[in-house]
Amino acid sequence: MANHSDGTSVWIFMLIFGWFAYSGAEAACHSKTRFAVQYGVDSGHVYKDKKPHDCDWFTAPLGDKNCHYDIESPKETVMTGTDKATGRAIVSYDEGKTWMWNDCNFPAKAGSDVFVASKKVEE
Repeated sequence: MANHSDGTSVWIFMLIFGWFAYSGAEAACHSKTRFAVQYGVDSGHVYKDKKPHDCDWFTAPLGDKNCHYDIESPKETVMTGTDKATGRAIVSYDEGKTWMWNDCNFPAKAGSDVFVASKKVEE
């Protein structure tokens, strides 16, 4: 029978537990709910890309790939209105700095959306 009094099994358990705790905290930090609360929008207005895994240590080939991904989460506010001269519907995607016609088959609606994307950073 093996003697585990050296604490090896405890260290292995602690490493595995730590990895799962870190993974769970990272997932919560980058969740749709977190961005909805941060920007004050409904979670249905948060659009999140899948995180790429090509920089992960465990992705083949194993090892450091000298890169990582940063999370970007710009908020896009859509404003709508009516052109006073023509009476046509207009829309702005940059908080009213520029306007364009909004009379297509599916006109834009006023509101805010958050787009969460991963940007690759070479180290």
